[in-house]
Amino acid sequence: RRRERGGGQRLSAAPDAKCQVAGADPAGEPRGHGAGHVTSGDYDPRSMRAIVATPEGPSFTDRREVPPPAPAANEALLAVRAFAVNRGELTLVQRRGDGWQPGQDVAGEVVQQAADGTGPRVGERVAGLAEWHGWAEQAAVPSHRLATLPETVDFATAAALPMAGTTAANLVL
Repeated sequence: RRRERGGGQRLSAAPDAKCQVAGADPAGEPRGHGAGHVTSGDYDPRSMRAIVATPEGPSFTDRREVPPPAPAANEALLAVRAFAVNRGELTLVQRRGDGWQPGQDVAGEVVQQAADGTGPRVGERVAGLAEWHGWAEQAAVPSHRLATLPETVDFATAAALPMAGTTAANLVL
């Protein structure tokens, strides 16, 4: 079935230095970890913004306020600075239920180390492969799926690597 695309929130193709997923809202007010969201080992229940599936809505996705992730013991909490979109996720947002949160490829800063002590420490810049829920201001990612970034690698480049990189590695090994 074909459906007309329309409605929904349109995002500018050019990034706004003040308004990024985990940066600030259009009025310049801090959001996500910049607003005091989880910056230590404590869980913060305030809502955050995420892109969710809306297969029956005017577009296949919408940006909404959602509860922040509550990481498992082996998961680090990231302030997401960039994420990648892949073909599989675009297919799934059309099929999954309303409110499903896509997103696997993420890059950002660790704001809460895994409770079991594994993985990168708070403040480290990382890229990783989340179980889902990565198209958000924050994401919980298993610590064994995170890699620390060199300072010379920006977040947008790093976010493009996890799924594509593991796919390529599996082809050559």
